[in-house]
Amino acid sequence: MQSRLYILLVCVLVNLAATAQNTVKVFGVVSDAVTAELLQSATIKSTSGTQVSAITNVYGYYSLNVPQNEPIEIQVSFIGYKTQKFLLKQTTDTILNIQMVPGIELDEYTVSANKNTYSSKTQIGQLALTSEAIKWAPSLAGESNVMSVLKTLPGVSAGKEGSSELFVRGGSHDQNLILLDKSPVYNLNHAFGLLSVFNSSALKNVSLYKEGIPAEFGGRLSSVLDVSVKEGNRKTYAGDFTISTVAATATAEGPIVKDKASFLISARRSWPDILITGITAGNQNDMAIGYYFMDINAKTNFSVKKKHHFYLSSYTGQDKLFAKSETTGQKSKMEQGWGNTIASARYQSVSGNGAFNDAVLYYSSFNEFDTNGINLSGKTATQQNKSELREFGFKTSREFSIGNNFKFKFGMDGLSRSIQPPYKVSKENGNSSEIKNAEPVYQKELAAFASTEYSTKRVDIEFGLRTSLFGEHLSDYFSLEPRLSVYYHLSNSFSVKAGTMHNTQTVYAMPKSVQGMPGYTWLPTTGHLKPQSSWQTSTGVKWQKGKISFDSEVYYKWMENIVGNYLYPSNLYQSTQWYDIIEQGIGKAYGLDFLAQYNANDFQINAKYTLSKAEHSFPSILNGQWIPANYDIRHDFSLDGAWTIQENDQKKKWFTGNFALHSGIPISLPTQSIKSMNPVLNEENYPFDFSYLDYYSQPNNARVKLYHRLDFGFHMQKELSRGYRTWSVGVINVYNRQNPYSIYKDSNGDFKQVVMFPIMPFVSFKRSF
Repeated sequence: MQSRLYILLVCVLVNLAATAQNTVKVFGVVSDAVTAELLQSATIKSTSGTQVSAITNVYGYYSLNVPQNEPIEIQVSFIGYKTQKFLLKQTTDTILNIQMVPGIELDEYTVSANKNTYSSKTQIGQLALTSEAIKWAPSLAGESNVMSVLKTLPGVSAGKEGSSELFVRGGSHDQNLILLDKSPVYNLNHAFGLLSVFNSSALKNVSLYKEGIPAEFGGRLSSVLDVSVKEGNRKTYAGDFTISTVAATATAEGPIVKDKASFLISARRSWPDILITGITAGNQNDMAIGYYFMDINAKTNFSVKKKHHFYLSSYTGQDKLFAKSETTGQKSKMEQGWGNTIASARYQSVSGNGAFNDAVLYYSSFNEFDTNGINLSGKTATQQNKSELREFGFKTSREFSIGNNFKFKFGMDGLSRSIQPPYKVSKENGNSSEIKNAEPVYQKELAAFASTEYSTKRVDIEFGLRTSLFGEHLSDYFSLEPRLSVYYHLSNSFSVKAGTMHNTQTVYAMPKSVQGMPGYTWLPTTGHLKPQSSWQTSTGVKWQKGKISFDSEVYYKWMENIVGNYLYPSNLYQSTQWYDIIEQGIGKAYGLDFLAQYNANDFQINAKYTLSKAEHSFPSILNGQWIPANYDIRHDFSLDGAWTIQENDQKKKWFTGNFALHSGIPISLPTQSIKSMNPVLNEENYPFDFSYLDYYSQPNNARVKLYHRLDFGFHMQKELSRGYRTWSVGVINVYNRQNPYSIYKDSNGDFKQVVMFPIMPFVSFKRSF
């Protein structure tokens, strides 16, 4: 048996070697001719002779193996750009960099030989959004929000009102790996979830993997959201500014050295708090309540001899909710805030043997705090609760191809992470003291991965394997994570697909409030706790004919060592052993995803529906009985569309709309109140009413009411002598649905809801140049 396998392997290698000898490589990048931005997911394929094809990766690279000394016509296409054709007759490896020009007809021309190569890779189970789709993503309060697009996908739920976070196939929001230029992002929300930390003006590509996660990604159970920032215009100086109902944004980009180096910087800040603070400034006996957010993206890059590329990228963002009051002789202030700081350095090169190399160093941090301060007759006292996460890491990878059917990728990555659980900082009259009930926890991880893809006209098979060592010491834990995806194309319009994957996770985000108010604390699930793990399998079909397409899948996910805490999260600030108030159990999620699309030139509509169930079981809760997960959303439906009523070289006018409807999320409410008594002594000094105690029959024993909302917008764009200007007007929550942001119990024992987003008109103005 072994000898047969050996003979078969030798035959395969000989065949591949023979094939390689009769072909040469054509490789390069596909970019925008106006800005030099690299284009992801452009399609390159032959239209005559030997059938070959490739799709550019996130960096715009592609690679083809074409017959040596044989004429072959290559066609390059990308949405929004004119299709180009090239007649090739190559004798040696050739570098062909392709520039796509919108709306311009290009003649065919013959390309002469050159040197070197790069191998591109088609990802299975990936949704990729281009910069054009990002720019015109549905807006909230006049701000374009890419998360709104992602929430219209099957298997992706929006969760409660006012959340930019994603809940993918029964997973919690912290089970999604969020990457910004390959650096992890630990907080996604701006403006209580109305907006995300991603500034659409600065983004180039957004890719979401909810199945078939490539082996190069690890550390989360449910999905990967890979976001890339623009490199900056290498041809000419450009920019834009936007003023909306909630924020102002300014972006500038341009060449440092034309065609070799460029920069981009984009800044965004909310502005209503400035107006409110200005109105209330100096008014004693008044309380000023405000909120603001800000973020800055910056990136620069340069190339050496078209083979070596260097990138530096950074992001900083902050949210802060505050309340100030002032009376005679007394000032008080309350603040709650959270934010990210991210930086990365990348080096990319194309090797002489036809491999594409990528190396990244990054730093990412997340902090959250709440502060209460008072100044009484010149004496000051401040108390602050804080938690912090810092992470340093590296990633390396190498891609290459053998023939046009086999593509390979392998690499390594590692990280060093420090997590400081919540602690107190007290200041009184200039004297400061820290109370750290829990010491910082340190985590390390070293991983290696390899993947291969086999593609023909009928079948796409991708297999990957990721293995890692992790924990407080690298020897603490070991994981082996296989991933497999298969697509089989029965015809040009109908395909079947299946996949399975295993994932491991070592961190957990704990909410700060059981009432659903903003903020969460990241905690480790190694050391005192076991790492979380999951298996997911799915199968489905896809049909597409002309302007109509249908996509449907069923899935099942099994999770172990999942983390939960049904005590009050505020206990974290007092606990010296925070892991004692956290429980671990098992979970399962299963469901059906369905997506229908109609895409015409002037009208597009998407309808998604997800039927799902997510449950958890913890040994200490109801003797291990299954209970609804915090993010169990049984029915989830959305309908969104765009209708263009005018479009020519000078003007464009269009309507956008989105309707969302889903089951209410689970919530824990007391089933009865037990009479008690207030403390006998110093009753007035106790902050809580002890006359009753709430009793909960079980966690997540109720659901908030059915969620639904309609948003509507109208947009007008006009081309100017340089750039364009765009007006957008519309209404969020058109019929003023009172969707709850949180539920609380008032002093009379009645349940009340907090509504953050009633009906809200919006307007925004954007000017590009």
